This record gives sequence, C-alpha cells and structure tokens, in this order.
Amino acid sequence: MGLIGWNVRKSHNITGSPAGEQTDYQMKVTVYYGEGIDDDDDVYCSSKCKTDFGDIRFTESDGETELDYWMQEKIDSDYAVFWVEINTIPIDPGTATIYIYYGNTSATTTSSGDNTWILFDECDNAAEWSVDYTVGSPIWAITTFDGCSVLSILINAHNERLRMRWDTKENTGRENRRNLTRINHSSWNADAYFQYNPAMDADDPPLGKDSVYYSSYSANKYYRIYASVFGVSDYVQTSLALPSGWYVYETTVNADGKIVGQRDATSLGDVTVDGDYASGKVMYYLAQFNPGTSQIYVDWFANGKYIDPEPTHGSWGDEESSADLFAKFTVPQGAEDLFAKFIVAQGVEDLLAKTIIRNTSSADLLTKTIIRHASSADLLAKAIIRHNSSADLFIKFEARSFIHWARLKCHFWVRRVYDLSHSDGISFYWFGSDVVDGNQMIDFEMWSPTGGWVAKFPDGEASWRWVFLAFRGGPLVSGVLREVDIAGSRPDKSQIEKILWTYYSKGVRRIDAIRAWRMCDLKASLTVRHASGASSRNLFAKFEVRNVSSQDLPVHFRVATGQGFNDLIASFFVMVTYTSWSLVWTRDYDIVTLDGVYVDNLGGCYMTDDASNTYFRSYAGVEATRSDYDYFIQRRAGNPLVISEGAIRYLLGENEDVLGQFDIWRDGAIVSSINLATDLGADYDSWSAIYMSDSGKYIAFAIEGLSGKNYVMLYEGS
Repeated sequence: MGLIGWNVRKSHNITGSPAGEQTDYQMKVTVYYGEGIDDDDDVYCSSKCKTDFGDIRFTESDGETELDYWMQEKIDSDYAVFWVEINTIPIDPGTATIYIYYGNTSATTTSSGDNTWILFDECDNAAEWSVDYTVGSPIWAITTFDGCSVLSILINAHNERLRMRWDTKENTGRENRRNLTRINHSSWNADAYFQYNPAMDADDPPLGKDSVYYSSYSANKYYRIYASVFGVSDYVQTSLALPSGWYVYETTVNADGKIVGQRDATSLGDVTVDGDYASGKVMYYLAQFNPGTSQIYVDWFANGKYIDPEPTHGSWGDEESSADLFAKFTVPQGAEDLFAKFIVAQGVEDLLAKTIIRNTSSADLLTKTIIRHASSADLLAKAIIRHNSSADLFIKFEARSFIHWARLKCHFWVRRVYDLSHSDGISFYWFGSDVVDGNQMIDFEMWSPTGGWVAKFPDGEASWRWVFLAFRGGPLVSGVLREVDIAGSRPDKSQIEKILWTYYSKGVRRIDAIRAWRMCDLKASLTVRHASGASSRNLFAKFEVRNVSSQDLPVHFRVATGQGFNDLIASFFVMVTYTSWSLVWTRDYDIVTLDGVYVDNLGGCYMTDDASNTYFRSYAGVEATRSDYDYFIQRRAGNPLVISEGAIRYLLGENEDVLGQFDIWRDGAIVSSINLATDLGADYDSWSAIYMSDSGKYIAFAIEGLSGKNYVMLYEGS
C-alpha cells in the first residue's frame, strides 16, 4: 500500500547508533528539487515534487504511517532542509527504513515544529514571552522582519540590558540534547554582547548554565561556548568578526557533558562540564556599554534529542511509481440501492487491470457514483485506472438495479489467447457464495473470433470444489459446453481469447487453478467378472492396459474398502518409471521446527510446525501464502521408516550404515540412493519427516541441522 494521491516515493535506510536504540529521534534530510545522486542526508526529486516542497511527506517502513517533520528552510525550485522525527532506530548494526513521498500537486505542507521537537517556538506569540531581567529602557516586541515573525530585542542607550524568557515550557534536560536557533544580527555597538541560553534559571547570573555568547566589547571580538552546571563552569573562545545577517546556531551536548558549538558551517569549538539539571527556561540576552544601538531578531528555536555517535544515513532506494497499483473493491448490497466503495492505493506489485463502471443502457444503472478528492471536494470526472504497460488481465464490472431489490452482475474477463485444440474441456476450483435466492446458477462463456461455447453450473456453498465443463457429457462433468456460432462460422478451439464467468446474486466468489484437460490416446480394456455366480463377495478383476505402441504401460488399480451394493470405489494411477532422483532446491526455515512434510505431483511442498500449528507452502523453494490450499498431510518425527502410500511401486527406506543415506526400492530392488549429508553439507544432523508424491516423481525431506536450523529439501525423479 502507500499514501493515496502521491505519485513517487523512495526508501531510505538509517543505521542505528552503537550507543543504543533511539526513539522519537530527529534526523536532518535535505531535499533537492532537481537532478542529482542521492547520498547521505541529500535526496533529489528530479523535478517531480512541488517547487515549494509542500508535497514532501515521510513515512515508516510500512509506507503508510506518516512521520512528524519540520521544514527548517527552503529556496523554491532549489532545496529544502527538513528535520524528521523517526519513531524507532535500533541499535547498530540494526537499521530503520523510512519512505519519502512526493509528486502530489494538490498537497500543501504539514510541517510542524511543535510535533517534531521536544521544545519549539516560531516567535509569533508575544504572550509566550516575558522580561526576565532589564536595565534602562530597552525595547522588545513580536514583529515581522524579512518576511518572518520574530522576537525583536533593541538596545539603544548606554548600559541598557534586556534578558527575554520563553515561558511556555521548560527544558527538562541538558545532556543528550541538540539546541538550534536562527538569529539575525541587525546592528552592533562596539561594546555589546548577546547570549542564547537553551535553559537558564531566573535567579542565575547572565552566564548561568550552557550558552552561546558573542562579545564585541574589546578589539578581540569573539564567540564563547559557555558551560555551567551546579557551580562548575568552563568555556572555549573563538575569535570572529562582528556577525551580520542571518545565522543558525547549534549546540549538541553528549552524555559526558561535552558541548560542541557551530554557527552555520563554522565551528565555535567545544568544552566539557559533566552533569545534568532538572529544568530551566530558554532565554536571549542583549547588552551594551557605550552609546549606540544593538539589535537582534530571533526567528525560531528548537530543542531535541542527541546521541553520540549519532545514527547515520545509509542508502536511498530507486524511485517507485504509483503506476504500480493495488486495488480493493468492496460492494455492500443494500435493499434498494447498490453502494460501492473503490479504494486504490500504491503497492509494490503490479495490478494488470482495467476497471470500468458503466451503464449498458440508460435505464440499467439506478445508482449514484461519487468520486472525491482527499479534501472531500466533489470531482466531476471519468475514472479509468490504467497500467503503463500492456495489460494481460481486464475486468469488466456492470451494476444493474431491478424493480424490488438490487442484483449484482459481474464479468471476470481473462484477456489472453489460448490453444485448447487438444482439450476435452476446462476445469477450475470454485468457491461459491452460499446464497440461496433462486439465482445461484453461474454463466460460463469461452469465446474465439468465430464463435464460442456457453455453459451453466451451480454456484454452490462457500467452500472449494472442482468444476469440470466439457465439450461432451460424462459422469464427472459439471456442465456441457454448448457451441455458439458467429455469422455461421464455428468457434475455433485454437484461438480462445476470452473466458467469462457471470453471476447475478450478491456474495463473494473465488476462482483458482484454471486448467484445460488434454485428450489422451490411452486404449484400455477393463473386464470385471465373478469367478462364479454364486456369491457377489468373491469378486475378481482382470485389468488390461495397453498404449498405442502396444508396450506395457505401468499402472496400478486400487479398490478402496467400503464397497456398496452397486458402487465400486476405486482409484486409477498411471505410473512413470523413475530411475534416479536429484536435488531441485533447499529451503532454509532457520529455527522453525518442521515435523511434517507433504509434496504433491507438481512439486509443491507443504510443511507444518507443530509447536505453533503453523502451515507453510513452498513452490520452487519460495514460501507462498499460508492458506488457499485444500488438504494437508502431516507426517511427524519419530515414525518408523517412511513409506509414501501414494508412491505405489516405490518404497523409501533408511540405510542405517550411512548417515543420511536413503535407498529407493522398486519391485524388490534398489534403483537409486539419496545422500542428504552430502547434498546439504556439514550442517546435516538428522531427518524429521519424509514424503514421496503419489506419482513417485518428487521426494521431500524435513531436515534438522547441527546449527539448530531446519531445512526442506526437494528431489525430482527422472
């Protein structure tokens, strides 16, 4: 899934700090409008975001949970600096993954310093400020300067002083914190200084607690990073010319009390005084000692978390486009009207589909369709969902309203050309709706350019069953395909281009495992007769099977117990002779204990973990959905030598002399061997479960490793 309305996203990995896991931690990201190579905290949008960066969003690894962020500064169509609050960053070497989203022309920024930082103020409310200390008649105000709402402090006379205090919140800690502020030095007197204290008590002297300090009192103009905790103080001093214009000041304090100062990209040095304090107020101080004027403007300040060493920015992913769509279509049925909700959200898989909602005539659709923006404004539009590439699967959806109650007519349209020239018909698994309303028959259509075939079959209950639609009748056929000509031309089995299922009643249906059965040339005679007419209990059967070449065809005919008066319950298997088995794939399930394994005739493996009663399914060594299969056969560890009941002519036995070696017997002789220790390697310890497919083609092993890992190994016969 993803953020609805956003066209592009990129993933970003952040490696944790060795100092420990961090929560609600602020990380800086610089977003560029144009082209470039993503690296460290720099990411480029290739001109796909808004020029004012108002559509930039950040989410957690699920692509949906939005993260708080604050836009520190920007230049339209150039760059913007963001601080993003990451919910959890694991300890090194663990990583956190976030997403940056952009490409939504209707979005506006949701930047929030209050939500992103521990302390934050944009200096736009005079009620949040008060005078903490003053000498003379200095002037302060919340005003507008250079397009910003600012705190203005003006000193215009000899020996005037003013210290302003932010009263909204207190800074509740000193160590492991980052302090930022943006200040404009408008004018300077030759003998003046300013000071920014991220947390200072009202009764402290002006240099109490940590501060950034600048003095022009002497010819040696300097910055001073000052630290003071419980009467212990120290400072570091750096000589710099009078500041003029806007600067961003930053101090970071680590767990040992080391303060590092910086003005934009200029280092102001570092000093260490260990210790923490409980509380204090954010304060700004300005003073001068000769006639003249000094003035500063404070744009904002922020206080957040800091850890030394910090988490580091890692790799950026490629752009992911919202052309890759997931669609969820929910249709509740009402008494009169058909209400529909259509939700499309971005995912990582392609939906090769086209969805169209339309009237078949002006009187058929008695409903109201509303398409809205996220802002809930009405959008008068035609909605067509397309994929950039050519689509294999089309879905046609028609909604009709009848006189008394609404019915739902749906077509599922498979758009591809198939050759069914050698097929007896088509079959599939069908999951019915279990709705009894007199309209439970399902229409089936299969079309070629010159004609088609139609059939009906019962919808049935809400469970999986096998449906077989044949070109001719038979005892197992669910429905017969009736031929439909187009303009006198018979349908062409080699050009099947459209397969449709149509249902008319409410409910959910499912289709799986669509197959076309191939006609075979197996010629066989079956003679079942009594040895005498005296007793029906002594039934002997002669079964002869020949193929076209008159060579012997290996078969097995099994009669199950429970025979009735007229019914013969039997299964018929045609066996291929296999002489060797080789390893196809190995699947590592790590510490999951596998005590049951089953393999079908297609090489699909099913496993179970008895401890958690969890089932797994794996094809080609890749784990698939843990549902949507009908049967699961579990064989537990500790059983005697395993014999697959489905493998009629083969017997699987363990050779006790060689660890992990199994002999495969057929008709009383060994035909092949498998050595698990050789194929798996040094980690092999023991096997816990074995199964052979009914055809004898596939053999699956559940293995326990010396390292504690568990494996599934699949062998294929030839």
